[in-house]
Amino acid sequence: MKLFDIIIAGAGPAGLLLGKELSEKFSVLILEKNKIGTTNKNWLTYKDRWTKEKFSNSFIENEFSKWHVQLSYNKKINEMIIEDNFICFNEHKFLKYLSERVLKNKAVILENTPFRKFRRKNNQLIINDKFRAPLLIDCSGINSIILKKYNLIELPIYINCYAYIGEFDKVDNFNYQHFFKHDKKNYSVFGFTKIAPKLAQLMLFQYSNKKINLKTYRKLMSFAQKTFRIPKHKIIEMKVATYPTGVLKETCLDNIFLFGDAGFYSPSLNGMGFNEILRQYHKISKHISDCVKTNKVSGENLTLPKDIADDVNNLILRFFGMIINDVPIELSDQIFNVLKKLSKKDIQRIMRNDINDREVLKIIKQIIEETDISRLIKYIKKHHLKYIIRTLLELSEDIFTEEIHNLVFKHHKIRIHDMYT
Repeated sequence: MKLFDIIIAGAGPAGLLLGKELSEKFSVLILEKNKIGTTNKNWLTYKDRWTKEKFSNSFIENEFSKWHVQLSYNKKINEMIIEDNFICFNEHKFLKYLSERVLKNKAVILENTPFRKFRRKNNQLIINDKFRAPLLIDCSGINSIILKKYNLIELPIYINCYAYIGEFDKVDNFNYQHFFKHDKKNYSVFGFTKIAPKLAQLMLFQYSNKKINLKTYRKLMSFAQKTFRIPKHKIIEMKVATYPTGVLKETCLDNIFLFGDAGFYSPSLNGMGFNEILRQYHKISKHISDCVKTNKVSGENLTLPKDIADDVNNLILRFFGMIINDVPIELSDQIFNVLKKLSKKDIQRIMRNDINDREVLKIIKQIIEETDISRLIKYIKKHHLKYIIRTLLELSEDIFTEEIHNLVFKHHKIRIHDMYT
């Protein structure tokens, strides 16, 4: 049984970026269930962050400056345009490049070798009965066996996803996400993103509490394509999946650190999970290095110090995810109008997960003042509302006026005073 300092489950961007950093100092094994670069995800980030990392521009296949976010309500389209320096890049080539960087550091990558099982022995983990290490970094994604074994997900919202790459004769540089309701119960989100001169990714999300079958997906996709007048194209790759988003009870356990999709677990309304990995991996790798050097790999030691900035950014993403899942579309339209009034810079900071506590409180206050707050509180599910209240109480108690106290108790029998810490 071979011993390593660190074993990483998953050779996607999270696993390989951490592997690139950590393999400079430690012996690292990376397990990947497929071949490196096997993905049909469309990854986006920002040109300035890409340049800061000194990654080659040769991987970039499309740059655009405007992202149209639309919501259909009452036979009208409400649109907000987000401006920034967005880029799409070739994820297959990029992952190959990262794997070569990892291998140069004499790390070991095993392709077609999924992370199947683990057990503890003498303060180490034995993985797949073949390898052992004092630390496992789980970057295996939303279907992580760690998440399931320890039941780490709370407040789940299930998102059904149907996505494919389409080849067109020509693709205009028009990128958008469109929120609409095809039936009375569930939201759907149709996304269209140009990823190369003749390629675009078409994605259909449905927020629901149950899986939907492929026939329903195709019906919804057909409806979306007719509605948004998508030209004829050839389907290259396709993916159908159902995955939960929500709140993680823990991001670290004894000898285990969760990172990437397995560790963020909030709705990526902006489709930029890669961007969040890019934003965090330097900080994470430094923290893990310190823990491994000192052999402090308990869950308590591995857990990053509380960061109010991360808390508020997670709150704002989860808040919008909960709103989309819970409330009627006319209330979403009211919130959409509040967001449209924000400055270009504020919207950029929300998209970049770079908003601060003062800005979050400002947005929440505007939502309270400019929407039908009684109906909003009524429709948000009780367990979602409790999460929002608990997080906001850490920022400020002043936001909860007597009116809010009364409405929360009226609709959900929750006494906010009892939740003060």
